[in-house]
Amino acid sequence: MKSVNFHVTILLVLLMFAFAIASCAVTPESYVIAKVNGQPITLKDMIDNPMFKRFVDQLVMRVVIKQKAAEEHIVVDEKEIKKRLDDMISEIGPGPSWERWKQMQNVTEENLLEQFRIEALYEGLLKKRVNVSEEEAKARFEQNPLYYRRLYATEHKLTDAEVEKMSFEDIKDWVVDYIITSEAYAKGQTYLDDIMTLSKVDYLFLPPQERARIEAEKAEKSKAILKKLETEKEMAEAAKKAEVEKGAKEKEVKEGEKEASSTEKKEGGTEKKKSGTEEKSNASKDAKGSKAKDNGEGSSAKDKKENGENAKQGENKGGDK
Repeated sequence: MKSVNFHVTILLVLLMFAFAIASCAVTPESYVIAKVNGQPITLKDMIDNPMFKRFVDQLVMRVVIKQKAAEEHIVVDEKEIKKRLDDMISEIGPGPSWERWKQMQNVTEENLLEQFRIEALYEGLLKKRVNVSEEEAKARFEQNPLYYRRLYATEHKLTDAEVEKMSFEDIKDWVVDYIITSEAYAKGQTYLDDIMTLSKVDYLFLPPQERARIEAEKAEKSKAILKKLETEKEMAEAAKKAEVEKGAKEKEVKEGEKEASSTEKKEGGTEKKKSGTEEKSNASKDAKGSKAKDNGEGSSAKDKKENGENAKQGENKGGDK
């Protein structure tokens, strides 16, 4: 925040210089911005200071981030931006403490809100370039659950006891977002350098020869960046295609297993039905056989009885004689 005061001062000087140019013919060498015991400090002195170029680059960066975010339809949540300001006020202390802090930093609340917006847009751009699946996040969480629980506790102002039994499912959205954000910022400086290089920036305060040198240098770097981006795009498309093919294969396997299971159940039902039919048929045969046997035994007993009666009648006839 200490640099904000310097930035505001430089911006005012630039505005004054622009007004002077519009009103009369001046040069950086002739435009005096301050005097120290009678010794002048010109605009050229300021331009020659490395801090001035860095400041201009910061202004350029803010514009580039806004332009890039607009291209990719990234917007900020104003409620979140306001919450960040409220949290800062609460941390520093409302009332006189907050007013004193703003005076010391030479900033307004609108300055801070704009800074938070730029940071939110930048984060949105970075996060769009990182993909972390829920399965990958779960694997990382399970490798070191204590680490993620403690981070979650710190961010949400909870105690270790309150989070010690939390599972991945309990905080999975936070874990996924944390990993994406961490990986995004790890690539942040490279991404920022790339979009700054690919942007058309003309440093009008520099001599023509220096501007030409910068343009030539940026043109050479841009070729390498565009080639890298093309390679990354091809890799991303290949990874996406592989993921789709993997999903299709898994779906095919699942459908095959489902079909096999259905066929197995169907065959099992048919076999069971066949077995039941055979058992019923055998039972019927057994019943018929048993009945036939009973009938046979009954006929045999009847025959024996009739034979016995005939024999007895024969004996009686013989006695009569």
